[in-house]
Amino acid sequence: MFSLQKKWEKAEPSATQTLSTDKDGTRYSIAYNFGDITVAADRIKLAGQLPSRLEAASTLGNEELKGRAYGIAYAINKELSIGAYKATAESSSKSVAPEKEKTVGYTVGYNLGAVTIQAQYKDADNVGGVANADGKTGGIKVSTKF
Repeated sequence: MFSLQKKWEKAEPSATQTLSTDKDGTRYSIAYNFGDITVAADRIKLAGQLPSRLEAASTLGNEELKGRAYGIAYAINKELSIGAYKATAESSSKSVAPEKEKTVGYTVGYNLGAVTIQAQYKDADNVGGVANADGKTGGIKVSTKF
């Protein structure tokens, strides 16, 4: 199975935003499934989205954020899947975010029919483009379908 997606994002100007901005963003995603393996890629470009950098994937004024992600997943059987991904993001404004953000993640998913459980581990360097703002996170997600 093959899927391709393009998403346009539009941000409204803020009353506090005084810099000229390009408020458009785009995201391209592609995924291909062949048998038990799925590969995927994602590319994002944002510019002038928010007046502050308080949210993930946000930009200031004339700043442009570009990011890429690649992933692979393998279905061990119909209940158990594993996956890994790598992502990078970089700002055009070296005064706001001087470093390239790098993230590597691993996932394990188990399908119990109507209930699924997913465990995820993520290791990130230079979060938000800030040097040495590194971190590791993990989590477990339980979801159900009706």
